[in-house]
Amino acid sequence: MTAILIAAAVGFFFTLLGSPLAIRLFRVWGWGQRIREDGPQGHMEKMGTPTMGGVVIIGGMIAAYIAARLGFGGSFTVQGASVLGVTVALGLVGAADDLIKIRRRRSLGLGMSAKLGAQCIVAILFAVVILHVAHLAPDLSFIRDTGVRMGLAFYLWTFVMVSASANGVNLTDGLDGLASGSSALVLACIIAGYLYFRG
Repeated sequence: MTAILIAAAVGFFFTLLGSPLAIRLFRVWGWGQRIREDGPQGHMEKMGTPTMGGVVIIGGMIAAYIAARLGFGGSFTVQGASVLGVTVALGLVGAADDLIKIRRRRSLGLGMSAKLGAQCIVAILFAVVILHVAHLAPDLSFIRDTGVRMGLAFYLWTFVMVSASANGVNLTDGLDGLASGSSALVLACIIAGYLYFRG
């Protein structure tokens, strides 16, 4: 439990202190948000708002994971590193999407098929690592034994979970920039469920 609190504190302060610096740098570099002209006129005032803030959030996650592992003499596990790897990989997909928008000066980045294709590759690589490197069973849940063995369907299940998580946050963020608030609520439920079933 202490490791979780330390990780949360490190991640919080990393993003709290790193965000203003990133915003200044992104403004200098011209990495501003593009708004569709056919959308609501109220959104036009967001034109030029620094984008790619996920870089700071992912940096905070990496710092939190390292602090929790090193601060308590813990070891880096394949499971933990692979989950972090999925996050970084999806962050790179998002960064590519934003860079295309910035370079082409339009609100459209990667197409739907390109995004889903990249997410599919990330999900399959994650499933391969979990099954063949971490040697976990292809179960429905890693937290508790449900008795459901997925077999090859585990790859499809992993893709559904990865793409649903990534696109759910993207849709929420696209509505009004509320990704951090909604993500915090979801993560709080995940952590509470993990602690409940583990305890």
